[in-house]
Amino acid sequence: MKKQILTFCVIALAYFSCSKEHISLPKASYNISIKAIGNDAATESSSSWEQVLGGNATITFDAKYPSDTMTVSSITHTIDLGKLSTYQWKLFPGKYDITLATADDAVVSNYVRFSASNTGVNINTDGVIGMDVDASDGVITIKRTLLDTTVSPTFKPAGAAVANLSNANGYAYLYVKGSTSGQLVFTSAEGDVYKADITVVAKSQFDASLKTNSKGQVVIQSYPFHPKTNVQ
Repeated sequence: MKKQILTFCVIALAYFSCSKEHISLPKASYNISIKAIGNDAATESSSSWEQVLGGNATITFDAKYPSDTMTVSSITHTIDLGKLSTYQWKLFPGKYDITLATADDAVVSNYVRFSASNTGVNINTDGVIGMDVDASDGVITIKRTLLDTTVSPTFKPAGAAVANLSNANGYAYLYVKGSTSGQLVFTSAEGDVYKADITVVAKSQFDASLKTNSKGQVVIQSYPFHPKTNVQ
């Protein structure tokens, strides 16, 4: 299985219950759960960043060929992405379009924003279904070993309020909506203040570091998120 920005897998497991009309005939439905896998962000081996998942999202199961066993053609649920393992839904066999999309539309976020989908999915057997993911964010990162950790780094997007970077994976980080420009400010472990202007591109990591033997200069390295691949 190749790595990518995020792969969401829908897992279908058969469940049988007896109908009232035909006590001897079990009617199959499927317990549906979802999980995220393969969430490494950058293609370069020098980047150890992993995506941070959280916040609210909506998942929709849209039945394309409703049958007499289906009482509704579309079901939408709001979920907490930090608690994916706690969710389970029951679907009757059929063909579905499945979508999963984050709800947050702010300029900056502590969590990656994305949409994921798979169309024409047959729910008629046990199995794992991969969903392609498209991210609307880029992420700014700074390794915490470079920082005075008593002073929070900030990013000031053009036309928006200053935002503090959060901490995860050994980095200070902030997700920023693609095509947003702004200024990053941070204090080094030696106590020096650094500034850098950045235009964030969606589906990219922008990692800030200090230029060796050149006090006051910030180096921004950009790494693309992993390209989308199919779950195999």
